[in-house]
Amino acid sequence: MHYTADNCMAQVLRALPGFQEQWDDHLAAGHGQPAGLLLDLVDLGAYANALLERPAQHGPELRTLFDLVEAMIVGGDTLVQSAMQGGLLESVLDPMTVDSRGLSTFAALLGPRSRAYVQHCLQVTGGRLPGL
Repeated sequence: MHYTADNCMAQVLRALPGFQEQWDDHLAAGHGQPAGLLLDLVDLGAYANALLERPAQHGPELRTLFDLVEAMIVGGDTLVQSAMQGGLLESVLDPMTVDSRGLSTFAALLGPRSRAYVQHCLQVTGGRLPGL
């Protein structure tokens, strides 16, 4: 499938029904309008971080989420790729520390393109996280 800004969030909501309540809150904060794909995916990143706090409870949903991220980076237009990387992946990576509970799960779930982007971010910032 080819992912575009027009179909990206619909695909996310179809794959991740657990995100619907947070999405509805996100839309309500914007008076019923999405904030723009990058900011929309930052919100999805916050959702991912919450799931990563309890990976044993959310393993299948996390797998679905990160499989979708990889698919959208590989099969998305330039805007979707950039938003997935700069919005979602960076918002998941940003609070990570060496002792973050979800770090090993995050590292294990990254697809090749997602991992390459995360490694690039760490290289640019000088960060080091085990497994990445």
